Amino acid sequence: MSGQLTAQQITDRIRADVESRGFSWADATVDTFKVGDPGTVVTGIASSWMATSDVIAAAAAAGCNLLISHEPTFWNHLDNLPAPEAHDEVYAEKMRLIEETGMVIWRFHDHNHFGFTRDPVFDALLDRLGFLPDTEGNSLYATTMVPGIPLSELAVRVEEALGTQNVRVIGDPAMPVHTVGYGGHTLDSCILWRDPADVTIVGEVREWDTFEYYRDAATLGVPRALIVIAHRQLETWGADALAGWLTELIPEVPVHAIDAVEPFRVVAAA
Repeated sequence: MSGQLTAQQITDRIRADVESRGFSWADATVDTFKVGDPGTVVTGIASSWMATSDVIAAAAAAGCNLLISHEPTFWNHLDNLPAPEAHDEVYAEKMRLIEETGMVIWRFHDHNHFGFTRDPVFDALLDRLGFLPDTEGNSLYATTMVPGIPLSELAVRVEEALGTQNVRVIGDPAMPVHTVGYGGHTLDSCILWRDPADVTIVGEVREWDTFEYYRDAATLGVPRALIVIAHRQLETWGADALAGWLTELIPEVPVHAIDAVEPFRVVAAA
């Protein structure tokens, strides 16, 4: 039996917990309600990497009407809605789905990354990549050591650990890997200029700078490589960690982790 908590009361409790551990709630943040009435009484909470349409439908089917999304709902970082005259069919259909399901959507991104002693989203990825040792620091830019396995073998192990075929590799497949780094979405975050890793694992980067830097490295014989996974595969595991935390923080309401479907399909040649 769910408690009579509103979406606003639940997000207020989340904020209070973050602040109770000494982390200030940022004034300028994307962690706000995106759609729906914050005064809605919550029947269930869904946590997900992103409020995709398939996630919204699955959350409603699980009895949830509050969806806490790590990434945007409306395809840009600030969730800026298009002007009424610019509403296209995709936006209209997604809003129809949200309204039909009675879903309230709140984003928890900035304080999910920076409101804990360690980044729980990154730690969830490390847990999934269980064959890699944990990092000592609380940063995507730390490195871990591996025993000189070939790049091709490391890529396969990443693919298997994450349960995906959507892994791309730039570099010599036979290159022995001793250090693994974890980058963000920019070239600067991947290179680790002062102490570059042999290979950097990253989710979603620009092709015209990051890809081409590592392609130049391979062409020039510099032993540096890149393993690219989808953004979903980088952060979806954090939704499970968030669901576990929310279950303890808000025991009055059931919590479910809802995964988005695989974003890409591998098409085999005929």
